[in-house]
Amino acid sequence: MRRLELTATPLEFRTRCAVPGKDKTTRESALFMPWIYLLLAGILEAVWAVGLKYTNGFTRPWPSILVGAAIAGSMFLLALALKSIPVGTGYAVWVSVGILGAALSGPLLFDQPLRPIQLVFLGLLLVAIIGLKVTS
Repeated sequence: MRRLELTATPLEFRTRCAVPGKDKTTRESALFMPWIYLLLAGILEAVWAVGLKYTNGFTRPWPSILVGAAIAGSMFLLALALKSIPVGTGYAVWVSVGILGAALSGPLLFDQPLRPIQLVFLGLLLVAIIGLKVTS
């Protein structure tokens, strides 16, 4: 029988105590899933941001429908992630993943230049995302 540690934070208590019917892997994946949702939400944000260019001011129906679906999916996944992740951290990561995706799609899809200094700052943004994950 385990002793209850009164000094443990709620998160430490959850991860230290055995949950009936759940093994360690299940608990770890439950703590990791909100970050997967957040990453997917950020990717969908980049998809809809880039997709706006293809809608031609929402005059083209199929790209417009896809952009609307990406917006809805991004918001849904963000809402799921924010059930467990602090809103400031979640929003910052969501926007940052969208920025990275949109910035990197410019040279790939639209032949827009991306200078080395821009890559440096995008790398710093990536470091900030990782820092937010590690400290949350």
